[in-house]
Amino acid sequence: MQALLPTLTAFLALVMAIALLDQWRDRRQAFQLVWAIGMGFFGIASGCEAIAAAAGWSELLYRTWYLTGAVLTAGWLGLGTALLLAKTRFGYAVAISIFLAGLFTMLTYAKYHYEGSGS
Repeated sequence: MQALLPTLTAFLALVMAIALLDQWRDRRQAFQLVWAIGMGFFGIASGCEAIAAAAGWSELLYRTWYLTGAVLTAGWLGLGTALLLAKTRFGYAVAISIFLAGLFTMLTYAKYHYEGSGS
């Protein structure tokens, strides 16, 4: 019974990924392809959770769940939204914000670089 909700979630996410791929095939908008990839990752993560609820966790299952659910899903869905809004004022503001965040990160790293630290 614990596996029911993650199983339904995985199924719906994969159906949504297929629908987004179908839209992308017709319209060729980049954000639809990126969202389809993100929904595919979410479906994989939900499937891992369903398997874990039914049979228990293993290291490979946990690593797959964590990589696809916690790391890749948010990144790909966010990238799709950024592509959708890329040519709007909001999209330009996001691009400038990301550029400035990267610039300040590099400058901070250069200023506080300690010899012998890191790899």
